[in-house]
Parts: sequence; C-alpha cells; structure tokens
Amino acid sequence: MRVPRLPDQRRSLAVLSAISALTLVLTLVSGLFAVVLRSVASDVNTVDITGQLGDRPDIPAAPTGPIDILLMGSDTRAGQGRKYGQQGYYVTAHSDTTMLIHLYEDRKRALVVSIPRDTIVKIPECVDESGNIKKPTTNRFNFAFSQGGAACTVKTVESLTGITVEHYVVVNFRGFKSVVDALGGVEVCIPEDVDDPKSKLTISAGLQNLDGETALAYVRTRYGLGDGGDISRIERQQDFLKSMVRKITSSQVLLDPIRLFRTLSEIAKSLTTNPELGSPENMTSLARSIAGMSPSKIRFVTAPIVTNPADPNTVLFSKFESAELWNALINDLGYKEPVEIDPSLKPEVAVKTVRVSVLNASGINGAAAAAGKALRAEGFNVIRERTAEIDIAQTVIEAPELLMAEARTLQKALGTKVEIIKIDADIDFIKLRVGQNSVVVSGYPKEVVKDSTWKEPEPTGADQKSECVIN
Repeated sequence: MRVPRLPDQRRSLAVLSAISALTLVLTLVSGLFAVVLRSVASDVNTVDITGQLGDRPDIPAAPTGPIDILLMGSDTRAGQGRKYGQQGYYVTAHSDTTMLIHLYEDRKRALVVSIPRDTIVKIPECVDESGNIKKPTTNRFNFAFSQGGAACTVKTVESLTGITVEHYVVVNFRGFKSVVDALGGVEVCIPEDVDDPKSKLTISAGLQNLDGETALAYVRTRYGLGDGGDISRIERQQDFLKSMVRKITSSQVLLDPIRLFRTLSEIAKSLTTNPELGSPENMTSLARSIAGMSPSKIRFVTAPIVTNPADPNTVLFSKFESAELWNALINDLGYKEPVEIDPSLKPEVAVKTVRVSVLNASGINGAAAAAGKALRAEGFNVIRERTAEIDIAQTVIEAPELLMAEARTLQKALGTKVEIIKIDADIDFIKLRVGQNSVVVSGYPKEVVKDSTWKEPEPTGADQKSECVIN
C-alpha cells in the first residue's frame, strides 16, 4: 500500500495543537490529576453544538459505557504574525488533524485513531454556526471543519463510522510551545544531525531536551529528517507525543505541584469543548472512573487507508479494514491491526482475474478436479477441468505472451516449482497441466495481524521508551 506524500506543510501545525490537547485528555483519563481539575477547568472554553447536530441518540452527561471523544486540531493563525506563516493567511479555521479517542467501558484501555485529512469522504448536510445549511458534498475529510466547524466534523465522523461521538475537543496550536516550556522541555531522540532552514531547526543527533520553540520546529520539519515524507513526520510526531505523556506522568511533574498546575493550565487554555466534558464535575468524574489506566494501555493507530487511484495526492478508507476497525469500536472490542504484507508475497495481478484451464496430465484420476478446487478456494477463475491427451512427468503452465503476468501469478501460488512455457495461441486464459509430480496450491497470504497492544504490549505504548539509535 502506497500512501502519498502530502505537500502542504501547514497541516503539521494542527498536529501540534492536537498533541497539546491529546496530552491533556490522556493524562486526565489516567486518573492522576483529579485534584487539580477543578482549578484548570475554568480555563477551558465550552461551546454547545447540539443544535447543529440534528437528530441523534440522547447522550448522558456522565456516560458509564464506552466513550468516544473527537479531537480536532485547528490551524487558525489569526493575529499570530508572520513567524509561522503569512500574516492573515488564515482568517477562518481549518482542521488538518483529527483523532478519535475511544475509552473502553472497563476504563482500563484507550484506542486513539488518527483520521488522515486528505481522505476523500462523503460529508453530510451540515449547519454552520450562523445557521446556514451546507449541502452534502464529497471532498477531503478536513473540508468538513471548513463547512461547519466541529459540528460538521462530528456529523461526518458519525456518518462514516456509525459511532456516536459523546464529546468533542478543538484546540489551537498556539498553546503548544507554552505547554512544552511549562513541562521544562521534552526529551526526544534525534537520530541524525539536522539543519533545516525551512523549519529553522538546527540540532545535534542524540538524546536532546527540547524547549517549546525547538520542539515546534522539530515536529514540523519534513525535509530535514527521515525520508522527507509525511509518514516519517507523522511517526516522529507520535513519538514526541509519547515522550510528552511520559514527561507529564513522571515524578518530575507529579511531585512538582507548581509545574503540574502550570502545565495543565496552559493546555486547558487552548481547548474548546462541549459543556458536558468541560464541566469540573464531569471532568473529575471521568478522571476518577479511569484512575490507574497505564499509559501502556493507550494505543495509537491510523485509520486504514489506500491511495486514491483517481488522485494520488489523496487517500481513501480501505473498505474492509476500516469497517473492521469501526465495528470493533462500536462493539467496544479490541482491534487487531493489519500488518502490511511483504510485496514479494503479493500476486502480480488480482487472482480473480486469472482464468485457468486445468488439464490432468498425470494419469491419476481426479488430479485436475483437486487442483481446480484448490485454485477456486484461493480465488482463481477456473474455467474448466479436463483430461490431457498425453501424460507428463512435471507440471507446467502454458500461456500466451500477453498473459505472462497471469502465468507468474499462478506460478507463485503453487507450492512446487512450476515451469512457465510460452505458447503461440490466441486465447484469453492460461493452462495448468498437472503432471505426475505433486502439486500443492499454497495461495497468497490473506490477512496478517498482530495482537492488540493491551494483550501483548508493544513499543507503541506511551510509557515505553525505545533505545536512542543514531544513524
């Protein structure tokens, strides 16, 4: 699966704001900060968007079942000058980062799903803050925020996934630097020396404690680290988020009331949420209900996507894999994340397009029927099974020149080494002559999965720190 590079550098700014908000959400739900919640809750801006959402299930103020929180990073830059972009470039807000946080009913696990901004989706009819009705459209996912703000994004996510979103959070990236500075910096591993004038970042390789200004440049840079693509940058931003959560849950912060209060206060100032989540009572209730959640039980995934064949600069949800993810969350189940199959193990063409005529040249009754049945089970289009006029010792594949890719696809699906013979014939199928040697139809890998993080913890949990390797 190829994921396209997304050239617009502005989207990273929204990621920064999401990092700040997600840090607060994850640390609050860990149950560690109920004591200071009432103090910082007054800094959170609340906006009721229920009137824009239309008919939907009633949501209790303090749900006892699973909870889904939609986190949106707003990249508005009004009044921020030219330091991080052209002055006045953004008058209205955009949301280039969206994360769905699923808190399981047992309150011991959380799954954070990133939704790529350039995913082409159907955006439903929305009502903006002024009451204007926006017609349904098909566009990039982040266009929903431009259409109708947080309410339209919530409606879009609910229509795409079937999940009811209980709470929403919108945060602006401007609080990012102050949060990092309030923490006293965040330690990260820099794998190589960096000198990137585009993000104004110059930093030496190794473990470095980054202040707010340097951290901002570090998570923004694309060309100065890794392969220069957005996937590399997203991974780096996720690593930074994990380091940030480790820092805020460390004894350095927990045992320093002044630093703890200052950090949570800076995060809270950048947030806008619904009144239910923003109330001190419900924040405290939520934190207490999830007291003791280990950061290792907080798992990060990206919604399964594939390249859009109509536009390689955009992506689409992978139909079956994304449906599996949404169904898992709807039913409050663990999600087994697919692992990409090695390209060498993939068929050259889709097996369902390979038309095969199976000929029994072994002299053994039923050999063609057995091979045909096995090939059909693997998805091949077996058009007929017949007895060959002459028996042969070794199985072979016969194909015209135009069907060599189909022949190689069949060859790789067989567990024995089979020779391909090019024939001069005007046919739209290939022939499998089953010889006297044993032929095994091994097929192709169907689905490779890894266990959920909370069953078999992997180095993706927020409390797990990998060794710093310098290239």
